[in-house]
Amino acid sequence: MKKLLLLFILAVTSLPAFGDGVSEVIEKEGILKFSDGSSIYTFHKDGSFDLNPCGMSGRTIRGNWKEVDRFIQVEGEWSWVNGLSVPGDIRIMELHINTHPSFGKETAGMNDQSVSKVYFTIESIYKKKDLTNRGDQ
Repeated sequence: MKKLLLLFILAVTSLPAFGDGVSEVIEKEGILKFSDGSSIYTFHKDGSFDLNPCGMSGRTIRGNWKEVDRFIQVEGEWSWVNGLSVPGDIRIMELHINTHPSFGKETAGMNDQSVSKVYFTIESIYKKKDLTNRGDQ
């Protein structure tokens, strides 16, 4: 039993920690950029955010980001490259992002941009005008 416990402790301590949050990465590198294969998410040190398609057409978002309760909250105008979109479509998107230097980098998009490898989930997306209709507000 002691050997099994020792093996478990050794395995857990050898795993990389998810210690680097978005703010820490941006403070070190000035920017955090990653891709989901369709879009490139870019978080800037000044608090601005943009999302652009990897290809010639797709979703765009222009806005700002901030950390709220361990999540990254992006508020911005949603639009589309080479497609129709509603002007003034302001939405709030909440993401949970895990990053670590050991994850490394890769390239994405038509211009082979260098992006960080991350694990992330989109927790919610809602229109800003719908904020008063949400039950948690």
